[in-house]
Formats: sequence, structure tokens, C-alpha cells
Amino acid sequence: MLQLGEPSAMYHSESVQEGFLVLGGNPTVIFDDRTHELEPWDFVHCPAGTDHVFVGAGDGPAGS
Repeated sequence: MLQLGEPSAMYHSESVQEGFLVLGGNPTVIFDDRTHELEPWDFVHCPAGTDHVFVGAGDGPAGS
């Protein structure tokens, strides 16, 4: 769970692909220097080497 303005980690990339499913709230993802607002049940696929970070946004906690 992310609180408003709380990042999930530092802006980073991994050597393997990752997938994230938003379970609740409206987090923001910064993905290769582009910002995307997410909603519950949105899925984000991060290919290996893709810079990314999730940030809590919206009216309450967000989780993926």
C-alpha cells in the first residue's frame, strides 16, 4: 500500500521483466520518463531494463 506521495522505491530498472496489477486506489507510474495515472485492475508490464517507479496518488492509499 502506498500513501499519497509515497514512492514504491527509487526510480530504477531490473534485469528481468516485471508485471504489476493495481488492486486499489489510483497510483501514478513513472515509466521511461512518462507519467501515467492508473486505476484498479490496470496492469503494467515493465520489460527488462525499463526505468520505473510507482507513486501513491488519488484520494487514498493505493496498492499493486
